[in-house]
Amino acid sequence: MKYWLNFKQILLVLCVLSLNSCGFSPVYSASSKSAESLRLVKIQPINSVEGAEFFNSFLNRSIKHNNELDHRYLLECNLNIDKHYNIIQRNSDILRNTITLTVHYKLIDRNTEAILLNSKFSRFSAYNTASLPYNNYASEKNIINNLASFAAEEMLNRLVHFFKEE
Repeated sequence: MKYWLNFKQILLVLCVLSLNSCGFSPVYSASSKSAESLRLVKIQPINSVEGAEFFNSFLNRSIKHNNELDHRYLLECNLNIDKHYNIIQRNSDILRNTITLTVHYKLIDRNTEAILLNSKFSRFSAYNTASLPYNNYASEKNIINNLASFAAEEMLNRLVHFFKEE
């Protein structure tokens, strides 16, 4: 039994040491190149409730930037929401609503006006409808806010990947 515990401890130490030897480094550490680049990104506000959720989630997840900094990059995002109704069974009033949030984004270098990234991605979720209309409205708004928050995280991951590759 004692031999087994020593083996586990040795294995744990070897795993930790192998992480450092493979080039693993924290993405959000203050000294990383991607963290420095993320500080220079200014996101353009989006004029909608979902846009405000996306904007605030992006700022809360990203590295805090200094407002006095001259931002080198501008991130422009547009959010599109599509709602689809799916019938689960024939001759039934059970419905499932599917909501898809599509984010079109551009990362622009403010010095050269060059478009560095220009793409889109989608996130979707669904919920069962209820006989109470307010319950459906509340469920829909909750799903859209969650999708906007998840999309902000995805946007941040895409930017980190871009800056690591650059």
